[in-house]
Amino acid sequence: MFFTVKNWSTKFDPPEYSWYIATAKPEQSLEMVLQAASNIHPNGGTAYGLTDWYVNWHFQWSQEKHGNGCWISSVYTTLNSRIVLPKLVNATSAQQEKFNMFFDALRLHQLAHYEFGKSAALEIERKISDLPKMQDCMVLEATANALGEKIIKDYQTKGRAYDISNTFLQSQHAMLE
Repeated sequence: MFFTVKNWSTKFDPPEYSWYIATAKPEQSLEMVLQAASNIHPNGGTAYGLTDWYVNWHFQWSQEKHGNGCWISSVYTTLNSRIVLPKLVNATSAQQEKFNMFFDALRLHQLAHYEFGKSAALEIERKISDLPKMQDCMVLEATANALGEKIIKDYQTKGRAYDISNTFLQSQHAMLE
């Protein structure tokens, strides 16, 4: 017997943005200004931007008559995300120019993290859709949920690895001096 899985058309809303205010002083480097203003403190350090994303998945399964197995009949995901970035105020023109270059790179870096969330959502849909027919519907449901959780953890790990290997983060100190 051949089963088809219906996937709703997945469309992701763009991330929501929020800002923290960084008040420049002519005698301070941008790094000092952002260090003082940032409210983002992962692992005891200070970050200048942050992307949070949350994937939810929803699926239905169908069961053959007489209880001879279950399969995933529909699945879709939703993605909610938020990017936090600095907004510089009271800057000199030189500070603003330097900040603008830094900000563009920071925004692109944060959008890459948003893309990890989108990829996780799409992979969850695809892999849950591909689950084989199972005899026990509760086992199918538990398997689908465990698969979703594993994919989330994998993409969170990819995000951390991206931060470690990313040249932008390694060079941001020099950009802000």
